[in-house]
Amino acid sequence: MAQKTEKDLVGYLLKNYDRRIRPTKYWNSSMTITIQIHLYSLIDVDEVSEQLTLLLWIPQSWKDEYLVWNEDEWEGISKINIPAEYIWIPDGTIFNIVDVKEILSLSQTYARITSHGQVEVDFNKLVSIRCPMDVRNFPFDLQFCKIQFGSWGFQLHQLTHNVKSAVIIPETSENSEWQIESFSSKKVQTAYESSQGDNINEYEEIIYTIVLRRKPLYYIVVLLIPTYLIVSISIIGLFIPHSADGEREEKVSFGLTTLLTMTVVLGMVTGEMPKSSIGLPLLGQYVLIETGVSIFAIILSAVILICNERALNHCKPPPVWIQGLFHANVKNRKDPLCQPLLTKEKDYQRSASDQLGLTFAIRTLIEYYDEQRERDFNKNLWHRLFAFVDLISMLILLILNTFLTFYTFFPFIF
Repeated sequence: MAQKTEKDLVGYLLKNYDRRIRPTKYWNSSMTITIQIHLYSLIDVDEVSEQLTLLLWIPQSWKDEYLVWNEDEWEGISKINIPAEYIWIPDGTIFNIVDVKEILSLSQTYARITSHGQVEVDFNKLVSIRCPMDVRNFPFDLQFCKIQFGSWGFQLHQLTHNVKSAVIIPETSENSEWQIESFSSKKVQTAYESSQGDNINEYEEIIYTIVLRRKPLYYIVVLLIPTYLIVSISIIGLFIPHSADGEREEKVSFGLTTLLTMTVVLGMVTGEMPKSSIGLPLLGQYVLIETGVSIFAIILSAVILICNERALNHCKPPPVWIQGLFHANVKNRKDPLCQPLLTKEKDYQRSASDQLGLTFAIRTLIEYYDEQRERDFNKNLWHRLFAFVDLISMLILLILNTFLTFYTFFPFIF
């Protein structure tokens, strides 16, 4: 008698096999599919289109009552491998899928079959799923993405699932921007009304939940810290003296440059986020806050500049409390040297010539230079006052800017 080979066994099993129907001998019996999804790799997270791309390894096993043989009759063969395209395959489908690519076709995927009819097949899929994003805490956000898996055509009484714990393969699932926090699964039963509306069809679904945490280091270094530093430098530039003698120059253009920079940063943030009505991302809120601080600093600097110019043009000495603040003693009168200098010199010359007295001329010159010295002293005192106001304003705004930064991100960083 000729020795039976694996080829003969496969021919025997598939001779009258029909892969179109469930491999159960009784139509009213239920089949159980054992499934365990492995997250092999997190390929991409597209926040704008709200899609998640994954490489999944999906081993499935079930009992095929038509693929059974007696090992003793077949030379002790206990297991065979045949292409999966020749046998019945469960129609498990990811419902919220956007795109799918089979890594291996059914002709390249082999089913492992035991003599008791136990079938095991490993499916490898590159899938893109729909994942609504909640980016309100960006870049410290936590995303919950779901994979809805189930049979497309078989109802609950025809096919059920034995779900094993979802697995993350740590060696290959790492992503430069996202940390996979967890990967869990649960079974749910869903009921759908039939197309005729005369009965309810129940199906079993498996909901896999992937929890992703964004790694914020890139956004902290590239956006958060530069935004804070730009506004801080802008505040310093608005209130620091522009020359050694305390002269004040036009500073609004410097502040407007900062506002333009904030607009560019805000555009960078919103460009990476989905157009959602949930709310502005946390980093976007921070940029708006920093923009508000910059606007307030520009307005405050302009007010101080106007007050300084008015004080000098009105030729009045500082109030007594300001003199006391700087330990100064200034005569409380209007500065006569605010009048044109040439006119006063002519008056002095005419007065001296009229008196024709050398003593009177000398005394007049002394008074003239005393008044000039008093005017310079008053001017210097006003400069000292507004320099002090600049310093206090700068310190307050820097402290406010630092406080707002820590207040905004403290719950997420510490």
